[in-house]
Amino acid sequence: MKWERLEKTEIYADNQPDNRQETAQPEQEQAPAQRVQRRKIPVSPQKSVPREVVEILLFALCVLLFFKSFVWQNFQIPTPSMENSLLIGDHLTANTFLFKNAGPIERSLLPYRDIRRGDVVVFKWPGDPRQDYIKRCIGLPGDRFEVKSDRVYIDGFYLDEKYTFFKERQNMGPDRDPSIGYRPKGYFELKPGYGNGKHYDPHETSYSLVEMKNATLNILERYRPLDPETHQRLVNRLKDAPVDVIPEGFYAMMGDNRNRSYDSREWGLVPIELIQGRGYFVWWSYGEDENSHTKEGMDLILSYVRVFWEGHKRTRWDESFRHIK
Repeated sequence: MKWERLEKTEIYADNQPDNRQETAQPEQEQAPAQRVQRRKIPVSPQKSVPREVVEILLFALCVLLFFKSFVWQNFQIPTPSMENSLLIGDHLTANTFLFKNAGPIERSLLPYRDIRRGDVVVFKWPGDPRQDYIKRCIGLPGDRFEVKSDRVYIDGFYLDEKYTFFKERQNMGPDRDPSIGYRPKGYFELKPGYGNGKHYDPHETSYSLVEMKNATLNILERYRPLDPETHQRLVNRLKDAPVDVIPEGFYAMMGDNRNRSYDSREWGLVPIELIQGRGYFVWWSYGEDENSHTKEGMDLILSYVRVFWEGHKRTRWDESFRHIK
């Protein structure tokens, strides 16, 4: 009986599938794949931490130089010609990319646009391209432009300007008030608009376009030695245009602080070749003294050093980090 049970057990075992052969074959097939996976892969040597830091800094510097050269540039307001819109000591960023001379394909792909009336524009002064000016664009090419008794007329219609201030002409004494963050005196009392300021003799505050064109020709004579070819091109554009309209490629620029602004009324129109960009953002409003841009030598050094101990008192936080309108 024991033998029979054993025999049955062996027969039963013989009838089972031979799993050993079936499982052995895959092991043989997988062996080459496992050997491939075990091969050593060359690993590049890791960079040192100082090298990575240097590479990051160099990349950031390249990006910064690119944006500074082609997209934006920083300026400081040295005079009261744009008050109360922009104050002496305001540090601002200008978009130097917006007004670039671009073709139709570039304009369809990138955010270029033409200068608009009311834009706050940074440009090289035609009398000395080493000096940067910032004014508001009031007159555009093709406009019949005229100023009568402090009022601007475009094509015979009065231009209602909500951003202008007509203050008293500059006094001999200082105009900054430390009690209100070195803003001009009467900053909070004086309201914008033609009807809220001081006006003078109409003969002193009226300017025709012919007078402004003649002033442009005179001021551009200073530009002749620097770039004779560009000078001649600008003069030809001025002379070829109709007498009663602003020529193509020229703009009338005026300060918001009309009685204290040296602008297109005095020295003429601005050619597009000298325009740098649009004032965009005030990132720091610092209560600087008047005429600080004329300081030299030790006075200039002290004006910079003074920032360290008076910066917290002179910074106008409510005027900082704001968009220029």
